[in-house]
Amino acid sequence: MALELNAAQAGQLAALQQQNYRDQVAKDILAMYPEENRPTLSAELREAHAHAKELGFVDGGAITSFLWASVFWPKFYREPMADMWLRKPGATVEQRFKDFRAVMKHEFKLQEEAALEADKRESGAVR
Repeated sequence: MALELNAAQAGQLAALQQQNYRDQVAKDILAMYPEENRPTLSAELREAHAHAKELGFVDGGAITSFLWASVFWPKFYREPMADMWLRKPGATVEQRFKDFRAVMKHEFKLQEEAALEADKRESGAVR
């Protein structure tokens, strides 16, 4: 005999599975970055997850990556340029997000290099 769920029960089960998924993502993040523990983390992940679904994400790995990004750059997806890029037609939202991450990594690398160069100049000027 198979277990049959009505629509409400199926919805509750799906919501529980999604919460368990977000809880596991939070646990994984906090295992590596305990300093990210904050009272709003669960709500932030819930909002980011809902937004990812609204954007059309279907790939689990991309959704997980999106959630991780939302922890370190809260609500980045609400920024007009990021939102416009993620919604732009012509590629999947997962591909757009992958491209977005690549650009952001490059920008952070440039900022880091500039900061190191400034530190070198500053320490050279002090001597």
